[in-house]
Parts: sequence; structure tokens; C-alpha cells
Amino acid sequence: MVIQFTIPAKAPWIPLRILAFGKSDQFVDAELFVLTDDRPSFYPEIGSISGMEVRANERASASLLSDLRGDQGMSWVPASGMWLTALNLHAAASTVKADLSSDGGGPTHAATNPFGSPIPVSLGWPFWWALVGGGVALIAIARRQRVRLA
Repeated sequence: MVIQFTIPAKAPWIPLRILAFGKSDQFVDAELFVLTDDRPSFYPEIGSISGMEVRANERASASLLSDLRGDQGMSWVPASGMWLTALNLHAAASTVKADLSSDGGGPTHAATNPFGSPIPVSLGWPFWWALVGGGVALIAIARRQRVRLA
């Protein structure tokens, strides 16, 4: 199965965890191609991801960019000046525990609470949604109490 998507952002991310969803005792096999304006920095670092191999990490050739521009939905690709990172992932699904962030993008970075200590990645986005939801509920309760007192 081929899944192609474009994330038009300064700091895109690759949702690796979705590739492992529902495959507890299977392997994740994926070819990942990242096309950016400049050489990206990844988090977690590519070398720290079990089963991740770098196939290319270089300026994209004019012929590659020309070929890409010819594909349906890819007319946005410029004629030059892009960086290509090609990765292979072959890992047990149970070991794919993070998404791959490029230049700080996506939900892979640990969120920080107002007191400065990091919140684990696994709690990051759900934690903030729960915090926002709890805050809204407290405001609603406070307003209801104020109406009763008046």
C-alpha cells in the first residue's frame, strides 16, 4: 500500500506510530521520503530509532525534482534547492513508539507544563486537552456559582 501526503509546514512530522497501530506482533516496513528546503534535523535522531536506515541525505537532483513535478498533485515542487532525506524503516511494531519530527514539528516533542518540568511525550497532547477541558469545566462551574449567589 502506498500512502502519499504533503505537509506544507516549516516543521513537518511523520506519524510513524500510526504505521504500527494494530500490529502488536508484526513488523512495520516503510520507505519514507522527506523533501525540505534545507537539511532537516530529526527528533528522535535517526540513529536512535530501531530499524531506521538512511538511504539518502543530500541535495535533491534536478532530475528527481523534475520527475516529482510531473506526478499528479506535485506541481508545487520547485526546480531546484530542495533537500532529500530517504529513510527505510523495518522494525517490530512494538518498538515504534514515537513519531518523527523534522525541525521541531509535530507532536513528538515533550510538552512543558507551566512550572517548567517536561511532560512525557505519551502524555503531551492528551494532557493539554485534559487541562483545557478541565479549565473550561471550572469556569462553567464558577459562573454557575456566581449566578446562584447574585
